[in-house]
Amino acid sequence: MITNNLFTTRAARAAVFAFASQLVVACNSDVHSGHAELSVKNEVVESTAKISPVPWSLSQDTDKKTFSANFSCDKQPHLGDFQICHLALKREGEPVLGAKISIDGGMKAHGHGLPTAPQVSPTKTPGKYKVEGLKFSMPGEWIIGFKVVLNQPKLSDQVIFAFSI
Repeated sequence: MITNNLFTTRAARAAVFAFASQLVVACNSDVHSGHAELSVKNEVVESTAKISPVPWSLSQDTDKKTFSANFSCDKQPHLGDFQICHLALKREGEPVLGAKISIDGGMKAHGHGLPTAPQVSPTKTPGKYKVEGLKFSMPGEWIIGFKVVLNQPKLSDQVIFAFSI
């Protein structure tokens, strides 16, 4: 009976592996509708942001050109895991201290927001803010927006980063 269970378990594992292997081959085929476009792209969509290599980052000015912003992650944004990301802000070349920053985003084409409720908090590095709780649920075109508010001097602006996963 033990041998029979072991055989069944091994046979089941082999069958699952064979099935999964066929799916990978099929999904890598250009013939398989739509999946050829799901690979991670290292480009910006509808944005003037500049992309740098690993660690992954996008840089651009805020809408009113009040701040320069750099949104970076330890890895290329990916599905499933929480991302380790930061937002660095400068104003006239100097780090922005004491900003209140809110974050929002989602997939415009799908009409939904982020699957989590990330928060932005200051770090010990001047002008650098940690983005916690950011996760992506599906491949496609994503946008992440930050609203930046300073009390001294009284300034407010926003920046939206667009990218593909």
